[in-house]
Amino acid sequence: MTRGNVQHLRALPLLEVLITRVQGSAPVQIGDHMLYDETGQWHGTVGGGALEWSLMQRTAHTRQTYEQVLGPGSDQCCGGRVRADIVSLPGTLSHCMTDHYTRLYRRTDDSLHLLGAWDRHGDWHGNQPPPPGLHSDSRDGEYGDSYFVRARRLRTPLWLYGAGHVARALASIAAPLDYALHIVDARPPWADTAAFPPHTRLYREDGLALAPPPPDAVALIMTHSHNLDYALLTRLCRYPMHYLGVIGSRSKAARFRHALNRDGHSTTDVHMPIGLPGMGKRPAEVAVSILAELLQRRHAR
Repeated sequence: MTRGNVQHLRALPLLEVLITRVQGSAPVQIGDHMLYDETGQWHGTVGGGALEWSLMQRTAHTRQTYEQVLGPGSDQCCGGRVRADIVSLPGTLSHCMTDHYTRLYRRTDDSLHLLGAWDRHGDWHGNQPPPPGLHSDSRDGEYGDSYFVRARRLRTPLWLYGAGHVARALASIAAPLDYALHIVDARPPWADTAAFPPHTRLYREDGLALAPPPPDAVALIMTHSHNLDYALLTRLCRYPMHYLGVIGSRSKAARFRHALNRDGHSTTDVHMPIGLPGMGKRPAEVAVSILAELLQRRHAR
């Protein structure tokens, strides 16, 4: 069984388990889902544990909507309440079952049916037009008593300037968490597509001449050279960005802040050092500390 969001499918999906309502404390949120394909494999997750296992066992039943209280009776003590729908998927819409699509469902006779989906360009895929008022930018949730929308999952651009050990470890854990990877490194031994997840964009240059990342991007400077780090920082700090950070020690951060002030640059929106403190110095540990900080900021928003 694969975990995380469903970005790509290799086999025809037959059923979807979709979380459509959450009340109180639960290990899952509205819009989380799993897919069951023609090979008997599951993709995605609805929180794991007894809740997920119970829903996997129920897919052969005729009843399509389930309400579950997460208490002692269900072998979970979260205390919340979850509604899940099991949706039969028409083969004509199987290509819409990845996280790149915003999907629209209609509820009839206590069952949820997939009507169609909008792709990332806003084009509709379905046998009948969507109702007025719903569109590709609609958010997760119920609309009236009849419709449910699962919005497409936007991927945050993550630019890593430097393809060293920390960058490789970070890329491997960031890719399944809705980050679109851009790796920048001019060193031939390190600028290797085989070292990074599929669909990573690799730029074989030092980054000083590249166009800046978009305003919604996270840019992390972690090259092999402190001089290059600072040159990149003075270039990128002039542009609006969701998060701009530099790897390094506290002393490096202090020197960089002093140099930025000396050279007339603001340090307000620069994060140095990056990562949560006290989590170790091995590349994988540093990568986890950095991603933990980024996820904290994402969910705080």
